[in-house]
Amino acid sequence: MHAEAATPGLDPSEILASYVAKQSISRIVDRSEVACVVAFLASASAAMVSGQVFAVDGNAEIFHLE
Repeated sequence: MHAEAATPGLDPSEILASYVAKQSISRIVDRSEVACVVAFLASASAAMVSGQVFAVDGNAEIFHLE
């Protein structure tokens, strides 16, 4: 059994402009970018991937809301 996870960033409606400006990519992650990771994890190409968490958030996890 394989268990992977894709963790999208915050909902765009909940993000402050100053928070987005601090991200290394300086934009909000698009839902299609998260969908691409999920599609990969569901494909045969990810057969050897196991127990991983893919943060699809443009490095937002390293910053904190002030």
